[in-house]
Amino acid sequence: MFCAAFICFGYSGLWGFRTPMPDRGERIISETQVIAQPWSNVELSRLVHLGANGDVITMDIIWFIQSDGEGTIKYLMRFFGPLEGVSVLRIESPGRPTEVILYDPDLGENRKIKKSELADYFYHLGWTFEDLTPETGARFDYGKQGIVMLDGLVCNKIQATPAFPDAENVTRYGSRILWITQDSGDLRKVEFYDWDGGLIKTLRASVHESAAEDTPNVVSRPSRMTLEHFEKETLDCSVTLKRKMQVELPSEIFTEAFIEAWSPEQDVMLLSFLEEADESSVE
Repeated sequence: MFCAAFICFGYSGLWGFRTPMPDRGERIISETQVIAQPWSNVELSRLVHLGANGDVITMDIIWFIQSDGEGTIKYLMRFFGPLEGVSVLRIESPGRPTEVILYDPDLGENRKIKKSELADYFYHLGWTFEDLTPETGARFDYGKQGIVMLDGLVCNKIQATPAFPDAENVTRYGSRILWITQDSGDLRKVEFYDWDGGLIKTLRASVHESAAEDTPNVVSRPSRMTLEHFEKETLDCSVTLKRKMQVELPSEIFTEAFIEAWSPEQDVMLLSFLEEADESSVE
């Protein structure tokens, strides 16, 4: 995932934690499930992928988020560079399974990601389609392992274990350990373990930025992240280049028809939403 956009997709409920923090693991997580007003809904990130063979691949990713105010949230990711034109559309609606739709120009058509495909890796990167599904208490059990220090910060250490049917055939992760700062509620680190207890990968988030004072719920969000994948021997590093808050976005960009009609001209239109975003750019 693991650029800022990926965190948005897979851990949208973990962007910012409201304080004061409860003591129990499931209560800490439940305080983070809904972000009513995301403080930026257009973001451009740069991802550098270091392969096991020493190859270095650089790509940019722009993402968009839109809420209808009635519980449905839509996310769009568009890739530039080696994965030019590749798009991921995610739709969350109350009472319905999350939809993840992939468009690849080489295939020329959309593909809905099946439940059995969630554990598949996203191209050569260190994240899976499962990482694009939302963090919800209904899918995981949470337990607080204690209060620990991480990089000089006091953190709640939370273990998340799958609580949905047939989990071993759906997810690679037998458990995940999350480090969440006590004072600001920032997600700082995630360790992903397989069903035998082996460490698969570690995500670290740093350089958190505070939200605007008039933006509810969100405390801060990361602008730099690294994902070290021990099985694949890869490293994904990302930095947020630009953000823009409360942008009016056309609903048609969050449709299957839109992503299937990819063109370079469409990319120019999407990037135009970041114009005059200097006030929210990340140095």
